[in-house]
Amino acid sequence: MGSNVRKMAKKRKLEIRHLHDMIEEDDKEIAMYSKLLKLNRKTGQSLYKAFEAEGLGDLLELCDRTEQSLAKANWTKEETAERRPPKKKNKEREIIQEAPDVQERKKAKATSESKAEVVKTHSSTDAVVQSKAVRKPVPANEDNAGPSTVELSAKELENQKEKKIQIENLTKALKGAINKISESNIVPICRQVEDLFLSVSKRDVKQIFTDLLFTFCSTPILLHNRLLVSIAALVTVLHSKLKGEITAFLVEAFVSRLEERRKANDKSEEGSYALNNGYVFLGYLTALKVAGSKLLFEIANALFQSFSAKDVEILLHFFRGKNNFCFVPIEFISMSHGFMLRKSSPIELKKLLSTAQAKAKEAQTSERMQTLTTLLMNDMNNIKNNHASKLSNYDPELIEHAMRMVRSLIGGCTVEPPVGFGLQDVLDAPVKGRWWIVGSSFEVERFKRTSGNSKQENKSENFRADLLLLARKNRMNTDLRRHIFCTIMSSEDYLNALQNLLKLNLKGAQEREIIHILFICCLNEKKYNPFYALVVQAFCKYHRRFVLTTRYAVWDKLKVISTLKKGRRQNFASLLASLLGSLSLPVTVLKTIDFADIESDVVKFLRLTFIALLLQYPDDALKQCFGVLRENSALWPLRDGIRLFLQRFFIKESSDSNDALKRRVLMLDEFLVPRESYCL
Repeated sequence: MGSNVRKMAKKRKLEIRHLHDMIEEDDKEIAMYSKLLKLNRKTGQSLYKAFEAEGLGDLLELCDRTEQSLAKANWTKEETAERRPPKKKNKEREIIQEAPDVQERKKAKATSESKAEVVKTHSSTDAVVQSKAVRKPVPANEDNAGPSTVELSAKELENQKEKKIQIENLTKALKGAINKISESNIVPICRQVEDLFLSVSKRDVKQIFTDLLFTFCSTPILLHNRLLVSIAALVTVLHSKLKGEITAFLVEAFVSRLEERRKANDKSEEGSYALNNGYVFLGYLTALKVAGSKLLFEIANALFQSFSAKDVEILLHFFRGKNNFCFVPIEFISMSHGFMLRKSSPIELKKLLSTAQAKAKEAQTSERMQTLTTLLMNDMNNIKNNHASKLSNYDPELIEHAMRMVRSLIGGCTVEPPVGFGLQDVLDAPVKGRWWIVGSSFEVERFKRTSGNSKQENKSENFRADLLLLARKNRMNTDLRRHIFCTIMSSEDYLNALQNLLKLNLKGAQEREIIHILFICCLNEKKYNPFYALVVQAFCKYHRRFVLTTRYAVWDKLKVISTLKKGRRQNFASLLASLLGSLSLPVTVLKTIDFADIESDVVKFLRLTFIALLLQYPDDALKQCFGVLRENSALWPLRDGIRLFLQRFFIKESSDSNDALKRRVLMLDEFLVPRESYCL
């Protein structure tokens, strides 16, 4: 019997020790995460403040109430066990005589019971520790469950009342700030909203601030321009001060609510300007760089797709002023209307114009619809043709004044970039998630790779079928190469090609593919096309890393120069001459050629290159191109090799028919080595 008691006590000690080890591990993890979150202070108030600032104060209160209720339940259980009446110990008086062996057995049993009571009292002292580590819920059928649930419900009611009062006070403060908004009050209002955002729950401030602004902008009357610009300026300052935490939520809520109301086709919206005010406000946010251009491009496309009378009326606010009302369209920085759109993204404007022309032909025959469509097409054509004088109420001063005011209010604070999501991202947010929120889950579309026709449809579906066929003929096997090739071929000029290729946001090896594909396209042309040389020059001027990539591309082609056909060799020579003459590449790119032991294919290639270089560029450009060989003594071997090649294949073997070429060669030879130091 005694051995069993000792085993039980030993087992109990091991369990208690294991529980203490678990609690120590939990404390270490809490200390580690609090250090990472910068909450490792001596007091625990910083943790509560951090949770309350994120709107998670109720979670800590719930955990504290659960812990207190479990500890209280164990305490009441111990008290009830102590208050029970003790067993009667006067049985010995009833027994007159007992055998000596029976008395010994009873003494041993009494000692074992006393030891068991000692173990029991020791276990009762660790009940609180066990309840904190294991946290087993208290059964509902026990007697001590009633008071704890009553206390919990009472505390929850008190917390709900306090929360309700806090939200009412917050709503009153924000509503009063929005009602007093003007250009002179933006600074104090911004400070008030910023203080509330940092002191109260962020979720509540974002929700209430967005609801009040949407209610304010959803009035059925037409709001004045300067009032909407003042509100947009306030949001812009908050966008930079609070790092976009409040503006991303606000723009998303505005877009989703406006689209929901627009698609509802409510007849009460026909005579109301609520939707107009909302879309105008989004336009001003885009003009002040709070929202991105992608958002309003997709909104404009959605309006053109439905193309009802109300949609055409909203579109008119995109491109003209109506009733002394000026709307700032997509991606405008310092001017209203569509002229900055025309300058920044002409392709998207062209697509919008083609869509508008197609929808105008299918428009209804009602008189009001025809009038609105005519006004819309006239304004878009004037924007396309850069006729600003033909647009009514054209006043770029409003946005310029707003931009200057925002810059002065932001001061030395870093400017936050605009939110980058579009209309489709907002509509798909309940299903796919919000990629623009840090830490939010987002589902990326996965494409099936089983069939060749459906491979990476998201990149190839935007290009024409003839471009994709041409890319296949040029052996653009990977999706990246096809996308770069189609982007180059679909560009209007070399500047547009540079802009579109940079928008791909390629990094590392993927970015270097652009130069290699430009070389391939240039060499594959039947006749030399200077477009590819201009694009390569633009990339070399854009950043130095493209100069290095172009060097390696030239060296790769020089290694296989003997395998190139005549037409490809001619195109490569013209391309290299254009890069050297425009100073996009230094002449040291020819240092890999051994002029002392040169092959016949390389001789033909260099003759074509120097003929194009010497005849197409003036003397000043040639001196600037070859000047580095004259000044740097380390490059004199390359200088002597070029002079030897020019004398051998252009002076001695040249005919008298090409005097201009011979004159250029003599001028270049004299420039590389002046007459006073000339010696062979």
